[in-house]
Amino acid sequence: MTENIQHNPNFKIETYNIPPTDLIPNSGWPLIVYREYYNFEDEDLSIKFFDLLLKNEWQPKWIYQYGNSQRSHYHPTSHEVMLVLSGEAKIKFGSGDLTSNINESLKKGKFELGGIILNAKKGDIFLLPAGLSHKTFNTKPLNSFKLLTPNGTKTMTLESKKKLKEIKEINKEKGFIMMGGYPFNFLPGKFSVGGEGALEFSKVWSIPKPNFDPILGNSILGLNYLWKGNNAFPITNTKINNENENETLPKDKLDYLIPFPEINSWRADLVNIDSLEEKI
Repeated sequence: MTENIQHNPNFKIETYNIPPTDLIPNSGWPLIVYREYYNFEDEDLSIKFFDLLLKNEWQPKWIYQYGNSQRSHYHPTSHEVMLVLSGEAKIKFGSGDLTSNINESLKKGKFELGGIILNAKKGDIFLLPAGLSHKTFNTKPLNSFKLLTPNGTKTMTLESKKKLKEIKEINKEKGFIMMGGYPFNFLPGKFSVGGEGALEFSKVWSIPKPNFDPILGNSILGLNYLWKGNNAFPITNTKINNENENETLPKDKLDYLIPFPEINSWRADLVNIDSLEEKI
């Protein structure tokens, strides 16, 4: 399957390998960012994205307007794709909150070190492997958190497409809005905030790849090429903030990581799950 819907021909692909932290499993596969995939001035992004996801065997799921912050969380049973429909914000990927208070969690000492912070604006698309935590904050223009999926449902249907243009009327003040989806035949409902333990980590790392990239289909430029892993512990030199701080890494050496059955990927060694629990 290939994508032939109009988009910005000058979009860029960025990848970020983000290692696990004490609380968050993250993934051996990188976060993929399709930067400025859609033109900023385009007003029909939700309809284009809806059609594109279905074509590539991904289910359009939700549309939310975000408040100033949210709880860092990850999906342990499914990958996820998110498109920015309006506004701009920062998204923290790859580390957990140390408090359930979403405003306090933005303060130093209230979140794990590790991960990265990326800017997000209209037209950007983020493809997250299962287990990668994410937290949206510093939204502009600032508005209240609100579900904007047509008919107020948490899952979109074919009937939802007919009402997507109403989003403009529903949200006249234009906050930071994203639309998300999940691959067919995956279970996206579970929501984890970190600290679930080594057994949960191993389950997350065993989630298979979807059949197609949600944006590029079976193109060699998408996850078919980028989600191979590198047969080693993924690393990133990007810091979570501007201060000179080290990233949070698992406490001991990495001898409990072994390759996936798939070539060049990795997962937890289930034979040594008890010692893995202690290490994480």
